[in-house]
Amino acid sequence: MGGKVQQLAAGYIEGDHFDGDSNFIPVHSPYELGFFVGLSFNLK
Repeated sequence: MGGKVQQLAAGYIEGDHFDGDSNFIPVHSPYELGFFVGLSFNLK
């Protein structure tokens, strides 16, 4: 499964101090793949 995610850009990582307007935090939105497991059963 894949989807669009928001990640920090310009070399920032989570927890970095950002001196600027919080409305302009540099982010980009790449597509990433994820995995999941499903289980289904029928009671008849």
